[in-house]
Amino acid sequence: MSYPLSYPEPVRSALETTAPHDGEKPSMAPVADTPARMLRIGDGPMLKCVVLEGPSGVVLYGTGESHRQGRSIARAVAEEIGKPVKAIIYGERHEDQCSGTNGVMAELPTSNVLVIAPSGWDEATPTHARAVAPVLALRAAMQYGTSLRETATRGSELSRTLRGEFSGSLVQPTVTVRPGQELKLAGMRIRFFATKDQAGGIGLYLAESRLAVLSTDMCAGLDNLIGVQGPPEQTTREWRTMIHSLQSMDIEHLVGTRFAPARGAVMIREQFDAYLDAIDYSHDQSVRHILAGASPDELFDLVDVPEPPSMFCHPLQANFKGTAAGYFASYLGWFSGNAVDLKPTPRRKRSRNTVELMGGAERVLQAADEALTAEDPQWSAELARMALDSGTSDKEARAALCRALHALGDACPNPLMGGWYHGAALEAGGEVDLAAVRDLVERADALSAADVLNGLRFRVVPEAAEDVTVTIGVDVLDTGERFGMRLRNKVLRIQTGTPPEWSAGIATDQRGLGSLAFGDRSIDELAACGEIEILGDPEPVEQLWSAIGPRPRLAVHS
Repeated sequence: MSYPLSYPEPVRSALETTAPHDGEKPSMAPVADTPARMLRIGDGPMLKCVVLEGPSGVVLYGTGESHRQGRSIARAVAEEIGKPVKAIIYGERHEDQCSGTNGVMAELPTSNVLVIAPSGWDEATPTHARAVAPVLALRAAMQYGTSLRETATRGSELSRTLRGEFSGSLVQPTVTVRPGQELKLAGMRIRFFATKDQAGGIGLYLAESRLAVLSTDMCAGLDNLIGVQGPPEQTTREWRTMIHSLQSMDIEHLVGTRFAPARGAVMIREQFDAYLDAIDYSHDQSVRHILAGASPDELFDLVDVPEPPSMFCHPLQANFKGTAAGYFASYLGWFSGNAVDLKPTPRRKRSRNTVELMGGAERVLQAADEALTAEDPQWSAELARMALDSGTSDKEARAALCRALHALGDACPNPLMGGWYHGAALEAGGEVDLAAVRDLVERADALSAADVLNGLRFRVVPEAAEDVTVTIGVDVLDTGERFGMRLRNKVLRIQTGTPPEWSAGIATDQRGLGSLAFGDRSIDELAACGEIEILGDPEPVEQLWSAIGPRPRLAVHS
């Protein structure tokens, strides 16, 4: 089995196929006469792994999305190739690319395997980025709404998907490499090149085979490089850098962890040109309209997919129009430039006022049904959302919003945007609780004690912290770590080590700290059962903890 043409890989959601069970071996397809092989379970999507067979062993570029997939990959390599795995390469730090490493290692006779990652791997992730990661995961999961619509247990299905994506900590690399560096692995000479700025991602080039290997979505369509939310300007620069690097290489075969292989130097070069033209068209036309005073909302209608479209520019997974708004935010920030938008009326107040002017919620919902009948589901959804935000006719407004969102999803040719519409309808109808799923994701992400404590910074309630200045210490007994928590001017700061002004604190293990932070039990309840010990004067501890609010309810469409 081979892939001679670079047709787009069919877009499937994670809920349409399950991770391979123990013992289920993926099929292995060679890529022409190169060392590369692709893996697939039945007729499902390809696994996020490219197998490279060298004279003395095997190199894995990516290890799949889960522990089970990693085991299946290792078993397939052992049965089909029979050579030892010499190295594992992470193309980028992404859970769906390298969550199977533990599973691979479990199947190998030795743990003496190089785990290679880009040099930017060890750069510290900002605290705020870790804090919002569960919300980003939820946003990604909303794209699976098309499949969720067909299941009876939608909330548990969404939870199961996210549990699979966050099923444990990643195996840390033993070696980091920089773009331009070359290594000989399993008898193959491999050169690394950058796929992201600051060495945050690496691709592979095997000159002898004229083969390039990527961990991004080059072949499936331009929109795979563009998130539903639109990319920042930095992403555009990364695309250009990566494509210019690829254009400088003699490439006959292009393979990756997320797309079907492409073959033919001329066709691949034309594909790169199509990408660059489409990327620059989107960017340059966005700036053109920005210079003419267009607002982010107006850019959605002014910048479209370039004509004539190539096979790589059809909208498959994301929102090409949203890219223009992303450029606006990168260059100019949130403000549209229109003075009326400097301090807009709060959305709910605006909705109440508008609904009253339109004759009340009943008339607005009637208009929403009329718009849906007239095949204008977008206007129907906006009217229903307005009625819902106004705080009147809650049940009827939710039902109208669900109908409109499902209609938008049914009519959308873009599978991930369509899934988002359906997922939004399920949340608006109360069938999916995003807060519960977010909590599941965060718990499964194996947060360190420092991450847990830093996450509390974003839960300080200003009214409860009024005139409070207090410092406490935190001893994490099972790891030996010590931290200081200082609340001052309604801002919580976390420091490593025992604070010099320490006069009170708590001692617990990571489990107790997690229970406290996630709100499972109060500090008094944990102290009563001996899971937390109050050190010194309890009053400062109570003062600080009373200023930290409960975990917020997360609801986007309801």
